[in-house]
Amino acid sequence: MTPTALNLRRARETLRRIKSGIAAGTFSFADEFPDYRFLRKVVDSNELRTCNRVFDEFLAHCDARRAKHDLSEAIAGAPA
Repeated sequence: MTPTALNLRRARETLRRIKSGIAAGTFSFADEFPDYRFLRKVVDSNELRTCNRVFDEFLAHCDARRAKHDLSEAIAGAPA
């Protein structure tokens, strides 16, 4: 696209709308860019990470590190 004043204004509005959607958690890459040739490599919007999923992944990561003795454990009430 030619960088005309109208195209630049449209690009700024698109950027604002995308950032707003990201902040609100409603942005869908597939909906916004349906013709992107590597769309299969982008996480499917049906696989959104819920809080429960993020927490479960974090706990699994901590368990894996602890199993490898790669994670020090905090002791409640231990002096700093």
